[in-house]
Amino acid sequence: MAEHWKAEENRHFRNRDHMSGHIIRFDPTPEPRKNADGTTSLGLRIPALVITHYVDDPAKAAQDIADALNSADAKDKRIAELEAQLAAASVQGRGAGNG
Repeated sequence: MAEHWKAEENRHFRNRDHMSGHIIRFDPTPEPRKNADGTTSLGLRIPALVITHYVDDPAKAAQDIADALNSADAKDKRIAELEAQLAAASVQGRGAGNG
């Protein structure tokens, strides 16, 4: 299973406004992808959450959060939420202009 959420230390988020330097990074395509023409596409890495010094162990907090976001339960919940939104939009779309 691809892990899209990673805990890492990042020097750009250290020692400014109580930032610990630990972040949660989102990478929608964690593995490089080979294209048909021989080129390679890399994912866009986005720092999504910065952990502050307000927690006792910023590295552990970042890892725990990343693990939770990567868990199958979290993915199943997100998929269910998206399916519900699509179903609601479909019902709403059928009702618009057909009444």
